[in-house]
Amino acid sequence: AIVFSPDGRHVVSALDNETVRLWDTVIGMVLWILEGYLLLVSALAFSPDGKLLAQHVALVSDNEIVRLWDTATGTALWTLEGHIAAVAAVAFSPDGQQVAFADDRTVRLYNKGTGIILKGHTYLVRAIAFLRGGQQVASALYNGIILLWDTVIGIVLRVLEGHIHGIMAVMFLPDG
Repeated sequence: AIVFSPDGRHVVSALDNETVRLWDTVIGMVLWILEGYLLLVSALAFSPDGKLLAQHVALVSDNEIVRLWDTATGTALWTLEGHIAAVAAVAFSPDGQQVAFADDRTVRLYNKGTGIILKGHTYLVRAIAFLRGGQQVASALYNGIILLWDTVIGIVLRVLEGHIHGIMAVMFLPDG
């Protein structure tokens, strides 16, 4: 997994050798390294301000864990446990107030310690993206369907069909 910070100054790489590195792209140096515990990272995302990094960590024990890291210090701020499968996607809302994680057939939204689960996906969720403002999120499914959700009340607003293969990425244009 690899992700650039919003300003392009930093990049985080997660390797198969169970190491996560934060790089400064201007000087080409590693600023910090996360290692020392068994992990495989399947999804990464920076917050819009570039200060927080959400990372999914799948431990060897198959205990699915999500961690939010402070990119300035490389320390974990909080940990979420209880995901039922590997997290395939993570996304921050444009205002940075919400973070969403897709695991198996659910999308979990977290907002300052509270959460909502978007249930009703019929296939694996492979990608998620917030519409600007954060009131809607799109979830792309492996069966070629995109669901547009209301993030406040957790209902499907629209079903977008037409792809004949699984969707691996989804995004909104900046103007919505």
